[in-house]
Amino acid sequence: MGEQRMTKPLQVNPIKLSAPMGATLAFLGIDRCMPLMHGGQGCTSFSKVFFTRHFSEPIAIQTTAVTDVTAILDGGGYNIVESIKNITKKVTPDLIGLFTTGLTETKGDDIRTIASEVDFPVVHVNTPDYEGGFESGWGEATAAIIDQLVAPVGKTDTDKIIILPHVSLQAIEVEKIKQFIELFGFEVHALPDLSTSLDGHLGEKQAALSSGGTPVATIRELANAGTVISIGASMQPGAVALLKKNPGMNHRHFRHLCGLTATDELAEFLLKLSGKKEPHPSIIRWRKRLQDAMLDSHFSLGQTRFCLTGEPDQVGGLAAALTEAGGRVEEVVLTV
Repeated sequence: MGEQRMTKPLQVNPIKLSAPMGATLAFLGIDRCMPLMHGGQGCTSFSKVFFTRHFSEPIAIQTTAVTDVTAILDGGGYNIVESIKNITKKVTPDLIGLFTTGLTETKGDDIRTIASEVDFPVVHVNTPDYEGGFESGWGEATAAIIDQLVAPVGKTDTDKIIILPHVSLQAIEVEKIKQFIELFGFEVHALPDLSTSLDGHLGEKQAALSSGGTPVATIRELANAGTVISIGASMQPGAVALLKKNPGMNHRHFRHLCGLTATDELAEFLLKLSGKKEPHPSIIRWRKRLQDAMLDSHFSLGQTRFCLTGEPDQVGGLAAALTEAGGRVEEVVLTV
């Protein structure tokens, strides 16, 4: 038989992904972080293969390799300690992101206590497979990172803005949102930040840790920002966690940033915050391009019926953008 080759012109991803995979991606948005999945080897292998294929990049992730026997007789706490020892023998991450799976959550492993007994920077989060999904895993991991790493402060820097993007925003989208806000004169940081880690850049060599993303030192100082912008309902818990670190911080929530209306709302908010009279000329130019694209596509999209499927925050944005262009979103299939 001859060799079979894939004939599809694209890669098709599953509609629904698990919460541990969302947590994995969140930790990959932190510089020099090692995600550590507390569960079976198969769970970690699937995540590693999936993200490697999707991003076409080497993915750094480790597993505690819990078996069914270990889970029942030992509980898996020993596996966590030994895994961290093995990781730190080979590399020196700035942070280890520890998160659970369905197997270890069913057993009831107390990862909070185990993490507190480890002499190494560890952020822990509970992400059972049987609750939530990809989006909630990302959001919960982000909230845990903020809660366990960010130092409380009592002052704010009004020129500093933190954005909390939902999981479905691509690396290039996060990069463009940061650049958009910077044009209003602000210092911008994203958490997690895939725009500098899984953006398809060619590194000097294959790294054993995540390369790029938000540095741990920067995360510890996020609470002195004047404003936090959360994008997507799944990121509101992260914003709440950040506001607890500094109640004087300003918070602005956007359900999404897709389409003309949402972008105008962001620009209006930033104009008021910066005191500027009008946006940067490049923003005005891009707005006119968007208007022209919407007008041109209206003849194709107008009154066209759509069925959308995906993560809730993503689908909300896509539905709004299609509706603005004249489309009719009649059916929606969400992952949770």
